[in-house]
Amino acid sequence: MKIKRLLYWAVTVFVLDQLTKFWVLHAIAGQQPIVVIPNFFELVYVTNRGAAFGIFANLPDPYRAYVLLGVSGIAVLLIFFYYFSLPAQAKGMQIALSLILGGAAGNLYDRFARGEVVDFLRVHWYEKWVSWGWGKTVWEFKLEWPSFNVADMAISLAVIWLLWALIKEERKTASAEEA
Repeated sequence: MKIKRLLYWAVTVFVLDQLTKFWVLHAIAGQQPIVVIPNFFELVYVTNRGAAFGIFANLPDPYRAYVLLGVSGIAVLLIFFYYFSLPAQAKGMQIALSLILGGAAGNLYDRFARGEVVDFLRVHWYEKWVSWGWGKTVWEFKLEWPSFNVADMAISLAVIWLLWALIKEERKTASAEEA
């Protein structure tokens, strides 16, 4: 049952990630961003040659591929070992690890099929304050999160889920030891 759960969630994330990237490559690439929520959320076509937040993007080509393959490979192996060491009743943690695995596989596929990861979700907030008398921008404030994709969302949410589960388990263990 554990292997079915792993495959179900990992494959679901991988397929959703690749389908959305396929759509982006054919509908948005080379176009202006599609504003979904003005001044907050838009669909864009951005590529990332590195890992999260562009880490390793400036490494020369042959080395970058080896580093990213090595890091991703080690992460996948650690996920597998940890996943199969979990007790059968730890279904939430199993699902979270499966989501991380599916997201890692989606981005890894991009790196080797395209040489870069396709990102397309942009969240931002811009605020300008213009002085009426002078017509100049007096104050400007920008918050922008790096563009991301479905794989990134699955990984991020699953890591938060794992941390929450580990903290919950730690508190449970501490309570049991005090009693």
